[in-house]
Amino acid sequence: MKMKCKKNRHIKWLPHVLTAVLLFILAVFYCGYQKVYTIEKFSITGNYELTDSDVTAISGIKLGEKIFKCNLDAAMSRLNSHPYIRYIYISRQFPNTIKIEIKERRPLALLMTDDAYAIDKYSVILPVPEKNKITKPVIFAYDMNCNAIPGQIIDCENLRYMVNMIDYIQFAHPDVKYYCQDIIWNGPRGWVIRNNNLPPVYIGRNNLRERADILQAFIGTMDKEENNLTDYKYISLRFNRKVFVREKI
Repeated sequence: MKMKCKKNRHIKWLPHVLTAVLLFILAVFYCGYQKVYTIEKFSITGNYELTDSDVTAISGIKLGEKIFKCNLDAAMSRLNSHPYIRYIYISRQFPNTIKIEIKERRPLALLMTDDAYAIDKYSVILPVPEKNKITKPVIFAYDMNCNAIPGQIIDCENLRYMVNMIDYIQFAHPDVKYYCQDIIWNGPRGWVIRNNNLPPVYIGRNNLRERADILQAFIGTMDKEENNLTDYKYISLRFNRKVFVREKI
C-alpha cells in the first residue's frame, strides 16, 4: 500500500516538472529570438600594455555573437599565446557580457641581442613595450649567443642570473639600482654595470645577489666617509667577496 502511495505522489508531480522544463525551453528560445543572450559588451581588467581592442581581437570573440556559442577555452588559448599575458580567465556574465581578467607580464629591463626586446623578472622575453615605455636598465648581451623568442624563457643561464639580480635590487638596494643603467656582458670578466657619471663596476658572473649586497654596503661606506666614487677608474667585485678599486691617476 505504501509503495502505491509513493508511486502516485511521483506521478502527481510529473506534470509540474514537465511544465517547468517546457517553460525553460520556451524562455531560452524567446530570449534568443529577442537577442537577450547576445554579446553586447566586454568587461576587461588587468591589461596595461595591451589595449581593450587588442584583447578582444586576439580572443576572437565578437560583439553580436551568441553568448552560449562562443568558445571560451579557445579564446583563452589564443590570449595565452601572447607574450605579455601571464594569466587569463574568461567568463560569461549574463545576459550579455564577456568578462576577461588578465595578469600581464611587466618588463623589468630592455635587452639588446640580435634585436631589441624587453624581459620580465621571470626571464621571459617580451616585445619592446609601446604603451608603457621603459628606457633603463638596458642589458647588452650581443656576445652571449642567446636564443631570444618572445613568450619564452631566455635560454642563457648567465643572463637569467643577471635578471634575477636586477629584480632583487629593485627595493633592496636603491643605490645599486641607480648604478645599473647599462649592464654589459664582457665575456671572461662577466657582467659590467655602468652609469654615465660613475666608474664601471665589474661584478662578475656568479653569486650576483651577494655581490649586489657588497656593492650596496661599499657605496654606503663611501657616503659616510664622504668619499667620491668618481675618484675611481673602476671598481671590481669579481674576487673573494672583496672590493678592489683603481684610482684615477
